[in-house]
Amino acid sequence: MELDRAGSILAALDHLQNVGAHCPELHILPTMTNPSAAAVDEQEATLTDAGDQMLLTRAPRSDSRDGYGQASGQPPRLAPGPPMDQLAAD
Repeated sequence: MELDRAGSILAALDHLQNVGAHCPELHILPTMTNPSAAAVDEQEATLTDAGDQMLLTRAPRSDSRDGYGQASGQPPRLAPGPPMDQLAAD
């Protein structure tokens, strides 16, 4: 489902490359991931095989009041400790 949602962005970048226009560098950050599910591994493999750049960080799903799942439209809180330290490094 996430790859389908990203399709318009990936297609737009492909179009820019195909017409010789400046194409911004795309770096993909997997968010709201479930570490016990295989889906993010499969998506990462698909995107990497397609030549897309994946960040090392995986932001886990968190539905707590101050967690990522409730942060829609807000800037990410770069709190010390994984995975936020890794995100800042990426």
